[in-house]
Amino acid sequence: MFQRILTLPELLKKKSFFLFGPRGTGKSTKSVHDSHLKGLRALREEGVVENFAVVSRDRHQRKISDGIVVFPWDGFLDKLWSGEII
Repeated sequence: MFQRILTLPELLKKKSFFLFGPRGTGKSTKSVHDSHLKGLRALREEGVVENFAVVSRDRHQRKISDGIVVFPWDGFLDKLWSGEII
């Protein structure tokens, strides 16, 4: 159905990256819940990526108990543009 054009080892050589689904899009939600983090948690089990974050429409930044950071979209952009994140 879809051909994989990106390999994880090559991707991990870069400092930062974004992962999207097969359609090249992400999900949109007003508030991140456990069910939204299934893919990130599966990637964490690989043991090759250190930091995990989700950008959402949540109003406040928070860190979930397993270390995943939830950024509100506007706060994420501020940090990205100021160089704090990458």
